[in-house]
Amino acid sequence: IEQSKNKTDPGNPKIVKPDDNKPDNNEQNNTGREPNKPATDSFAEVKDITAAMSGMTRETRGIVTVLNEAKNGNVYFTLQDVSGNAEIKGVLFKKTNNDDPSRKEMLLQSRDSGSPIYLKGDIDVYKGELEIKTWQVYKK
Repeated sequence: IEQSKNKTDPGNPKIVKPDDNKPDNNEQNNTGREPNKPATDSFAEVKDITAAMSGMTRETRGIVTVLNEAKNGNVYFTLQDVSGNAEIKGVLFKKTNNDDPSRKEMLLQSRDSGSPIYLKGDIDVYKGELEIKTWQVYKK
């Protein structure tokens, strides 16, 4: 019986009840995320991003090596790890791009200059390949 974090039902010492101050599994915390998902973003080098991170938000950095804008307004790119040993596909959806066109401009600058950029987005596996659905692009 775990006593430090849980309360024991006095009628049955084998039954353990969760603490009253913890959110119910069906509730969302104040970040809008599910309770089991991390509330804070964490940094991962491109080479360290895996399919197990699918659905998680990550910050990463790299150099854009390929960039194409589709007719639908989405921007597709390849982000290469700063070591040059790994890459990940990326997408900047039309709405995100329209909200702040400087994001696309920073991707273009990285591609043209070979300088690294930072981005945040949600990791996904799309058509069998790792992808980052980008919603923030910046330089540090």
